[in-house]
Amino acid sequence: MYNEETINLFKEIFTKDNIRIIAHRSPDGDTLGSCFALCEVLKNMGKTAEVVCSDKVADKLTLLTDGNTELIPTFTPNCIVSVDVATAELLGKSYCDMASEVDYAIDHHYTNTNFAKNLIIDGDCSSAGEFLYYLLEQAEIEIPQKAAMLLYSAIASDTGCFKFANTMPETHEAAAKLLRYGIEIEKINKILFDEATIDYIRFECEVVNNMKIFDNKIVFLPVTKEMMEKYNIQDGEANGLAYLLRRIKGAEIGATLRESDEKTRISLRSFGDANVAEVAAKLGGGGHVKASGCGIVGSLEEATEILLKTIKETIELR
Repeated sequence: MYNEETINLFKEIFTKDNIRIIAHRSPDGDTLGSCFALCEVLKNMGKTAEVVCSDKVADKLTLLTDGNTELIPTFTPNCIVSVDVATAELLGKSYCDMASEVDYAIDHHYTNTNFAKNLIIDGDCSSAGEFLYYLLEQAEIEIPQKAAMLLYSAIASDTGCFKFANTMPETHEAAAKLLRYGIEIEKINKILFDEATIDYIRFECEVVNNMKIFDNKIVFLPVTKEMMEKYNIQDGEANGLAYLLRRIKGAEIGATLRESDEKTRISLRSFGDANVAEVAAKLGGGGHVKASGCGIVGSLEEATEILLKTIKETIELR
């Protein structure tokens, strides 16, 4: 599937030691599952490796992080790898200034800005987890059972449990091969997709009550810091709101706008032919055709105006 140059570049990582793996800010299941899978594979080979992230991990995703909510550095690395990180900004406030020191970036976003010394990319893969699985398979590197669980979780996370349009035959094939490791998919999928605290459900209710609809085709979910604090919602947990947007019949574009100290963070989704990556790119972000992100400096109200204007200037809705 991949050329010899790509596989050899990937295999270089496994000749290193003291390897730091960086997950993107507001970590989701794909970046965490992929990072920890790579870390597990490296440790299985006798290497010293760790996963770090600027932001805390949501409680439900600690399934993927050995129960840890904070991923902090523990040694001085000789090699730095980022996984599922498309831009230097997405390294987060703790690591964005060291983007030029990243030795290898493993990514599946075609909008990757090529900030690292070496880029290993497949923009057609559903997820970083799927890409990493096929890289490991073709490099003939052993995948321990725990790493298989993490890779499956990464793939399931970024495909919405195989419901999104990025799910391809190769995605199912990778998942099927990982299932042969005897992983507990019922437990994994229940935690990742079904379980929620009472506080989170109440948080979702308030978010829906504040929903904004434009032209019956564009749906925004504004999330204030006050709402996050009121229901004790952690930084990464707001990522789960995207599924609410998919449920609205007739919506072509959806966005979650989350207030933060630095800027309003935007998560964009397309439910038709619209390319939201073009919208994100105009606002300094990036991602996939149907799922992208960016940040807008300003209040929620200002960000709402700027985002709506950019969408209308960029995309012709049906």
